[in-house]
Amino acid sequence: MADFKNKQQGFTLLEIMLVVLIMAMVSVGVVMNLPKITQQDEDLNWQTQRFVTLLHFFQDEALMSGKELGIILRDNGYQFIVYQYTDKEWQKLTIKRVTTQVTLPESLTLKFTLQGAVWEELDSADVEVNKDALIPQVYVMSSGEVTPFSIEFLNGSFVDKKNPGLITINMSGEIEYEDAHKAE
Repeated sequence: MADFKNKQQGFTLLEIMLVVLIMAMVSVGVVMNLPKITQQDEDLNWQTQRFVTLLHFFQDEALMSGKELGIILRDNGYQFIVYQYTDKEWQKLTIKRVTTQVTLPESLTLKFTLQGAVWEELDSADVEVNKDALIPQVYVMSSGEVTPFSIEFLNGSFVDKKNPGLITINMSGEIEYEDAHKAE
């Protein structure tokens, strides 16, 4: 009877983090299977929300797996990659049923700016990207830290002064963005 009283009850941190990871994977699956939106302003908002959802998922994935992840940002899309310590190189990330590489519709482009003391003078125009090499501009660390940056989804034929396509991420991984539907 004394042993029964000394047993601890409740959930371990690992169990709680596993539930959070499962919830993130389910939410990514739901977002990725939403019907295609045809209006350009809604498409901009949808792409913004898609990026935020994927970033949340991959932040959780980095924490749970202990792997270092990266994001390659280009004018027409982005890609999540993983650092393989055994090979000492960045490689394509493959997760079943989760999109790791996104190409934006032709009407949309993205622009990013790295932030913080080291990155203040650099923006997407200053960062050279070898289209064949997998070298991330943004790091998503297993510790939860993220390279601070902002990313802006732009639509050439639709101009919104509130710009719902602007996302800002700080070093602790907190994401700030304005939802166009909330702004109305």
